[in-house]
Amino acid sequence: MDHMDQNEELYRAWIGMKNQEKYYRRMKKGGFNLCAFFFRELLYLTRKMFVETILLIIAETLIVIALSITGAPEGVYSLVGIILSTLIGVTYYPLYRWSIERKIKYYQRKGLTYEQQLEIARKRGGDKVNVAVILMLVVLIMIYATIYIIFEGSNKTDIISQSKQDSNNEEINKESDINTILNTSSTEEKNNTGYGTSSNEE
Repeated sequence: MDHMDQNEELYRAWIGMKNQEKYYRRMKKGGFNLCAFFFRELLYLTRKMFVETILLIIAETLIVIALSITGAPEGVYSLVGIILSTLIGVTYYPLYRWSIERKIKYYQRKGLTYEQQLEIARKRGGDKVNVAVILMLVVLIMIYATIYIIFEGSNKTDIISQSKQDSNNEEINKESDINTILNTSSTEEKNNTGYGTSSNEE
């Protein structure tokens, strides 16, 4: 008998009443969650999967940094985003099961009675939005805003550098064109002078 079967009532209490049967069944057998595909961190937060949310943010940040360093085009960003969302949708139920299992073991280690554990699960479980969820949401927004500002600043710096480089290249090309014209004019003058001298000698 696995951990879910041994603690079914606790798992159901942590899941909450909303979609309880569907969640319990898919946590045991697996399945794809469409909400996780589209809303990712937001769904994690409403289900109090705080550790998973932090790990996901770290993974997304590292991916963006890697793509930025390699100079990947926008199409690659979109493709990687779709792949990541698909993985999140596929792994959502196993991760949610792991999240609940950690909570159950935590309160068991604290020596709480079964009834006390049930009371905590019913109070803190489900997808109810509480203070912790709101605080994590604020932190999430701040993190993404910081990342956006950093990368926007980096992109602007790159654009300015590229603009300066292009400007320098244009100046070099103009100087090269002027030198070419001057050299051509000088050659033509020499040729004309030589032609005039030979004409006079004749």
